Parts: sequence; structure tokens; C-alpha cells
Amino acid sequence: MIISDIHLQNGGNVFDFLRWVKQNPATCDIPFVMLSVEPSPTAKYIEDGLRTSARLLGVTKYILMEQFDSNEFCKEINLLLEAHGASTE
Repeated sequence: MIISDIHLQNGGNVFDFLRWVKQNPATCDIPFVMLSVEPSPTAKYIEDGLRTSARLLGVTKYILMEQFDSNEFCKEINLLLEAHGASTE
């Protein structure tokens, strides 16, 4: 599983990264999760477009959290693993 912040702070582009992962035969089947924690007002404004773009490029799950909650995050990841037939233990 690949988990990436959608709003990369160091000049990267998560959509280029996602596109590369999904086009690479060695990584294309790896579940890709985009995570947005404490989004800025601008990020909230463009969230629908981000979700749509992510889905069209093959993201498996998009998680938005106003504040990081480790229990909720683990719950979301465990649900994803179960859906893909992986053990959550």
C-alpha cells in the first residue's frame, strides 16, 4: 500500500506520482491512498476537483481529516485492507 499526502510540501506533485505508480507494471496493482490532514481553506475549496482527479487517475481511497485521528485512520486502512483480501492483524 502507498499512502501519500495530497498536498506535498516539498515541491512534488502527487498526481504525477500517482500516474507513475499506476503506469508502472511493477506497482500498478498496489493500493494507493491519498490523505489530506488539516486542509487549508484553499485545499477545502478545491477538494471536489482533487477527489475527482484522484479517482480518475486510479487512487484507491481518498481520506480527508480536519484533524489527524489515528483510530479513524487505522479504521479506514483496515477497511481498505479487508476489501482487498489482506489480513488486518
